[in-house]
Amino acid sequence: MSSPCRQFFELGQTCFNRGDYDSALRHFGEVIACARAEGNTVYELRAMSWIPVVLFNASQWEATIRASRQFQERARELGQPHQASWAKVHELEARAKLDLRTDWPELKAELLEGVRAARAADNSYRALYQLVRLGGYAARVGEFEQARAWLEEALAGIDRRASRSNYLLYNIYAYLCRLMLWLGKPAEARRHARRCRAAAEKEGNLILIADADLCLAQAECDLGHAGRALNIAEQVLSQSLQLNWGSEEGEAQVIRAEVFLATGRVDKAVHAAQRAVEVAGAVHVLEDRVKCLILLGRARLAQRRPDEARYALGEAQRLAAERNYDDHVRTAERLIADMTGPRH
Repeated sequence: MSSPCRQFFELGQTCFNRGDYDSALRHFGEVIACARAEGNTVYELRAMSWIPVVLFNASQWEATIRASRQFQERARELGQPHQASWAKVHELEARAKLDLRTDWPELKAELLEGVRAARAADNSYRALYQLVRLGGYAARVGEFEQARAWLEEALAGIDRRASRSNYLLYNIYAYLCRLMLWLGKPAEARRHARRCRAAAEKEGNLILIADADLCLAQAECDLGHAGRALNIAEQVLSQSLQLNWGSEEGEAQVIRAEVFLATGRVDKAVHAAQRAVEVAGAVHVLEDRVKCLILLGRARLAQRRPDEARYALGEAQRLAAERNYDDHVRTAERLIADMTGPRH
């Protein structure tokens, strides 16, 4: 008969893979309590290592940072520097979610050092994992050539027979999809999105499949395939509401708003954009909130509600200026100026 620690741990993993994060946290907490009662530090650290991952997937970024730091401290107490290194990576991931642009120089330096240290320790998986994050984050801050170089280096380094190779492939193709979208190449983005979904299916985690579907939906939207994009986004939205996936709900609402705007259903676009603003605020991602406010402003303009449009765009402009998001400031300013018209 398996030990209670193992039973609780397997329950935690099962709940995590199906996207039930509250239950996963409860079961991993039970593992920690059980392991400490038995003096089983192996299971204690294994469970503690999962808690930041669960919190991250649940869009609880500040809690992820706290749990990562607690895990780092405990791992060092028990003389497990390898475990502490992983906890540091999870902390950096949560910080990137909260404000990547502001923290990018520091995050880049820490991840590059992490890659170097992992290679020195002959830990190829941890090195590739951090290289993938470097590529994805570089793309998000507009360093497109460097992003592609890091992602292609990581892709070339994967042993596809190794454990968790599909997780790395899912991340690489998701980042490549978004990179192609930012470069205005939606057909290439769609090819990467399909590869991303195939890897996510092999990994067997529901939220990864949903994220891959959102990549595909955005590519279809940019290709002008409104019906396909909306159908995918609606499916992910339904699942996100059922399982309380904040980030995925927000992204699905953004795609819905874009499709509704493109097809002239402006009232529905406003409703979806408003919800996207609310979700971005709830998960504390300021840049997403700024982008969603700009989207809401566009929807209000299409609705011929200039006062509401001006308010949303002004709020986006104010928040963007606080963090020196100059491109978003310029976008909001341009939309306000276009609405006001030339002055004589």
